[in-house]
Amino acid sequence: MNYKLSILFILITSLTYAQFGVEVGYSLTEVKITPGDSTSDTNGFTIGAVHDHELSESLDLQSGLGLQFLDKIGEDSNTLLALSAEVQYYLAGRDSGFFAHAGPQYTLRFKDIDGLKKGAVNAGLGLGYDFSEQISFKVTYLTQLSDYSDIDDFEIKRSGINLGLQYFF
Repeated sequence: MNYKLSILFILITSLTYAQFGVEVGYSLTEVKITPGDSTSDTNGFTIGAVHDHELSESLDLQSGLGLQFLDKIGEDSNTLLALSAEVQYYLAGRDSGFFAHAGPQYTLRFKDIDGLKKGAVNAGLGLGYDFSEQISFKVTYLTQLSDYSDIDDFEIKRSGINLGLQYFF
């Protein structure tokens, strides 16, 4: 019983210093296929929800849940569910508005496509700026750490730039 009260206390106090918001974004991604080193570009849009928790004057923890609508693969839709967590460090204090951020992301493909795995692990690194307490803009470079290919001796990885605009309530 004590641990349940402790968890409830932690949840309530963590929400006290947190902001919830929405994010819209644009992705420009390069997909690299090996062997053969062929590449192709794909782009798309992202919409999602974010939770920002202030850890200190210069450090935040931000998590997100979003949908990525990317270009089709052949005739198949290419919609992904993205789960992310990142640390944001305010370079000259929170009042400057400028921050660097880094963290992992897991993407899950909704549709089964022959030869492709459903999920992938990514790492992101970027910069951002808080225009106000409610509006932020981020530029993130994401690179895929795991392989999308479900075929031996064949590798599919993607990397690219994401631009995101966030609004907090």
